[in-house]
Formats: sequence, C-alpha cells, structure tokens
Amino acid sequence: MPKNKSTTSKTKATSTPLLISIIIPTYNSHKYISSVLDAIKANNYKNLELIVVDDNSKDHTLEIVETYKHKFNNLIIIKKSKKQKT
Repeated sequence: MPKNKSTTSKTKATSTPLLISIIIPTYNSHKYISSVLDAIKANNYKNLELIVVDDNSKDHTLEIVETYKHKFNNLIIIKKSKKQKT
C-alpha cells in the first residue's frame, strides 16, 4: 500500500490584506443605521467591502446610507423591490 504523504501548501505573503465583506440587511433601520456605519468606519481594518441590502424600507434608511458613500471606498447599496424574494 502506498504511504500517504502529508503535503503543505505554501502561500506567498502579500502586502495587500484580505478583503473583508460586511453585509448589512436593513428594513426601516433609520434609528440605528448611522451608528452601525460609524462603528464600521471607526474600525482599524481598512480593506473592507460594505454591502447594504435594503428590503424596501419605508423610512429614511436609504437616504442615510447614501450620505455615507463619500466615507467608504467600497460601499455597495442594493435596493430590493417589493416583488423580489429572498
């Protein structure tokens, strides 16, 4: 029987840190969405992709999120319509 050889994969260390994706589902979240986004912005880790998925909010959630576009390089806003299902 052949012997199993243990192999280790070597990865090159790169100077670019891993991209972390943060997904925030929202629905009528105007009361706390600013606090959430401010807390993420205050984080020391900077290689972030921020995805906000709004489930057809009836309040000012999306308007608030839009004001944060200039603070985040990788802010993606997804607006679900009434007809979309999860």
